[in-house]
Amino acid sequence: MLPIVALGEAITWEQRASRLIHLACEGLIQEFDREKAEEYIDWLLLELNSEIMIRPIQASIGFSIMDNSKESNTVMQLNMGEGKSAVIVPAVAAALANTNKLVRAIVLKPLSTQMFHILVQRLGGLCDRRVYFLPFWQNIDLSKDRIEMIRTFYDECMKAGAIILVLLEHVLSFKLLAIEKTIQEQNEISEPLTACQEWLSKNTRDILDKSDEILHTKYQLIYTMGRKQTLEEGRDRWILMQELLDLIQEKAIEFSTQHPMALEVGPAKGIKYHSIRVIDASIGDRMLQDIASDIYMINKDKVPSVSSRLKLLSPSTRELALRFISVKGISIDEQNALFGVCGNLKPQLLVLRGLIADGILLFLLHNKQYRVNYGLDRKRSSLAVPYRAKDQPAVRAEFSHPEVVLVLTYLTYYYSGLQSEDLKICFDLLGKTDNPNLTYEDWIKRYPTICPSFSKLGGINLSDREQVEKKVFPLFQYNKSVIDFFLSEFIFPRQAKIFPQKLSTNTWDLAEGKDHNTTGFSGTNDNKYLLPTSIRQSDLPQQVHTNSLVLRNILLDDNNTVLKAHRDNASLGANEIIARIAELAPKIRVLLDVGTQILELDNRQIAKAWLEIDQSSEIQGAVFFGEGNQLLVMRRDGRTEPFVSSALSKQLDRVLVFLDEAHTRGVDLRLPIGTRAAVTLGPNLAKDKFVQGNSHSIVFLASPDIYAHIQKSAQKQLSEPINTSDVLLWTMLESCRQIRHGFPTWADQGLQYLTRKTGWERFRRDGRKGQLKETAVETEARPLLDMYGISDQAQRFSRELIPFDGFEAISQRLDQFGISSSRSISVQEEQEREVDQELEVEVSIERPQPANPRKHFLHPEVVSLARSGIFDKNSDAFSLAYDQYEGTSARYLLECKAWTPELYATVDFKGTVELEPSSNIDDYLRPVRWILSTRDRPNLILLSPYEANQLVPMVRKSRACSLHYYAPRVAKSMPTFEFLDFCPIPAPSEAFPYSRPSPKARIVLNTFAGQLFFQDKGYYLEFCNYLGIYYGELGCSAERTIDGWIGQKLSQYLSLQQEDATCKFSKNPLPLLAKIVNMRRKGQGFSLTHLGGVLNTRVLEENDF
Repeated sequence: MLPIVALGEAITWEQRASRLIHLACEGLIQEFDREKAEEYIDWLLLELNSEIMIRPIQASIGFSIMDNSKESNTVMQLNMGEGKSAVIVPAVAAALANTNKLVRAIVLKPLSTQMFHILVQRLGGLCDRRVYFLPFWQNIDLSKDRIEMIRTFYDECMKAGAIILVLLEHVLSFKLLAIEKTIQEQNEISEPLTACQEWLSKNTRDILDKSDEILHTKYQLIYTMGRKQTLEEGRDRWILMQELLDLIQEKAIEFSTQHPMALEVGPAKGIKYHSIRVIDASIGDRMLQDIASDIYMINKDKVPSVSSRLKLLSPSTRELALRFISVKGISIDEQNALFGVCGNLKPQLLVLRGLIADGILLFLLHNKQYRVNYGLDRKRSSLAVPYRAKDQPAVRAEFSHPEVVLVLTYLTYYYSGLQSEDLKICFDLLGKTDNPNLTYEDWIKRYPTICPSFSKLGGINLSDREQVEKKVFPLFQYNKSVIDFFLSEFIFPRQAKIFPQKLSTNTWDLAEGKDHNTTGFSGTNDNKYLLPTSIRQSDLPQQVHTNSLVLRNILLDDNNTVLKAHRDNASLGANEIIARIAELAPKIRVLLDVGTQILELDNRQIAKAWLEIDQSSEIQGAVFFGEGNQLLVMRRDGRTEPFVSSALSKQLDRVLVFLDEAHTRGVDLRLPIGTRAAVTLGPNLAKDKFVQGNSHSIVFLASPDIYAHIQKSAQKQLSEPINTSDVLLWTMLESCRQIRHGFPTWADQGLQYLTRKTGWERFRRDGRKGQLKETAVETEARPLLDMYGISDQAQRFSRELIPFDGFEAISQRLDQFGISSSRSISVQEEQEREVDQELEVEVSIERPQPANPRKHFLHPEVVSLARSGIFDKNSDAFSLAYDQYEGTSARYLLECKAWTPELYATVDFKGTVELEPSSNIDDYLRPVRWILSTRDRPNLILLSPYEANQLVPMVRKSRACSLHYYAPRVAKSMPTFEFLDFCPIPAPSEAFPYSRPSPKARIVLNTFAGQLFFQDKGYYLEFCNYLGIYYGELGCSAERTIDGWIGQKLSQYLSLQQEDATCKFSKNPLPLLAKIVNMRRKGQGFSLTHLGGVLNTRVLEENDF
């Protein structure tokens, strides 16, 4: 043995003797064995540097990880508290980083800061190993030279034996960016990036800490592609949602009174929206069925945007609509029959079906908790985003399902209220609405009484800062009507959009086969069935008993205490929970909020409150995680310091410890043996989160609803107490449920990976980028009918694949668990949807480049018309105005020939920006401002402002044409311009009198321009006759559509006024009207206008004008 090695061993033995003397005094001697120090010098140096000795079990796991003879990627299990992160990761990383491979330690973000400190502390001293943290995102500014610098850096790290600490998203982002740049044909970046990625595949050796979490199916990285699109029927979706949430609150209060242990409805002051959480899913389902029945009842009108239209239908059709929104098993024939009558209500019915029949609402109210699973991150979005833990928004994650985003965003603002800046925006927008006073009256309807000065909009002076901050803001902060207005008029029109395509990667990419194996370990192996097929669970024989050992430890008598934390059968608040813990004996020193029950306070406030309640002299501070996942210590005097530099870090017998849910795994604190901890129980708590820790005792705290839920799982009466075995049974059942519901996403991600991998390999072989794009680019925007409608399951949820490597393994595992039994993997509809609701994805948004404006052009034919008044409708300078909507998302609703052919538009009017042929021009429609009319025939020609400006001198001299200013009437107080008599050029005279457009021409013009208010009731009746709308008694067996449209045949049968008033439309034009206004208004509301009344089947009376 070399002398230096002998000296090192002697020092470790001296350190060991010192520790053994201390342990002997405590009666806690453990035997340690030695491994051969000469074989792994780095291990000896690590022991010297850290004053530890590597245990035999740690050495066995380390040797297994480093075993190069293994031909596949593996993960293994080691009991909690055995030093996986503190000892094994540094030891293995140092041994593997032998200048022949680049070692990467891949960790979870909440644990990244602590792991970095551990690696630096263990390896930065005597081991003399450098530790790097190299993040990577899509928005990094890359060039060929910079990519080469990264590649050189990796090579230098490998040769120096350095270790790189990375997050899962960094690894996936690097790989995805190479694919993206290749598809975009940015060869200068894609080629070196691909070469660097291939170098990494050949030279990296990855170690996964907490592998069960890192390889979880919820992790998926997405790069969006293309231009953002407005959500299909966006405004109808979010208006329906806010109406439905009113009804949900009403029903939740009613059902919680009848079933107090099944639904939790939080207290709310004044008009604030109550927090709602479903505990018992069966009761929650009954509540949703009751909600569906209320929508169906025509005398209740609980959801006006749907109920007001259903009342025009026959009882049998209404019954079919009820079945469609509340029953999963409905046939495609029934769907087609319903849509044949309710075509204009199809979007709302599909959304309701998704929310109720498909269980989206139940899933959200049962599984998602505000501030724990979702909330706001105002730094990057005004929509609800996923949270990784209490008050910890995911850095880049977004919910992928539109209805999930909308519902959770509404609930987030209802619970948190509006900020002062939000309310200022509300009042600014209110002044620009169609009818501000009427909207304000709708806001204050929610108050039983209100200050007289605020009973009218004019009583609010926004310039008076004191009044706004002390009176106006507190009054409207939690007003649901104001919040709905803010979201529907400001947030959703701007942010509730979707990209057409995406690129994605997932944990299958991380676990793919490479030249050097990927190895991971975790304290549990519950998710081994959801691992990618390219990595397998391979536990050491001496670790097979780990699960049984953990369960045995928990079932010890010292842990058999489950307390029902309540006050008069109501859940306790944060301070009450802490006070309850402080009363317990033996003393509680550690609080693990695994169930996320302490929501009112943040971690710092909890530590402070606990120190104030526990005044015992032996307690000198409290340990907790602060912002940025940094472990902190708060002293008695309130001072806070980093744990690593605090003297109390070596005196954990003198501190209290609080760990929130995000940090109850993977945190290594050397707590004194026998420390007693309190563990909170919460909804959806699986066993792997529950069985953390070793050599200590615990007591469980359960709120009344969770306590009742555990009793139900254990088949006990409400009067019977529960014990630890009941809690274990409850968590095991939840684990089984989560695993089974994870299979659809697991299979889909596996198929995505295999398809993408095959496409990439073919591209590298053949160089065909078109084929790579076909396999790698996925559809992101899904039509409502695909999401919620009934169609061929094989088309919608199956993926027919060529039998490439890996397919059979997926199919066999699904067969094993009864998910699929065929080569065409088809998951159950409700499972697919539930997973889709839950899926959170890491999204890197590729912002579209600004659209380039088209150059203006004055066509010679337009000049000729202005001079001569001779209009050639066959000229390529003109086309029917309504043809413009062929370039929008409303093209499938358009029936151009049915509109009176008197309204034309020039080429320059229609052309606004340069777009790809397949792009929609919804966001680029030119407003109607200038109209050219000829005096000998009733044609109206829409001009661009450029054309109007150029033609003014010619028209002034012309006796055959007139130029008119026009604007659609979008506010009730606004004058009408539809008669085209506002300052025409030239001015009318006796020699050249002016004739007003016909009623039909005005209807066609106003509809095209998006006019919202009618001149009088006479115009309203003309409008209804022209479009074929009739609300009276039919007097025959025929049935009108849901919005009052009767069609051509029924219109002729009823002989409306005159024969020429008979409806010319063969399909319902009202959906087109709604779409036109939505495009023209950019998503702003118009339900309180005359046109809004027509579209919502409200009969207008004389006093409405």
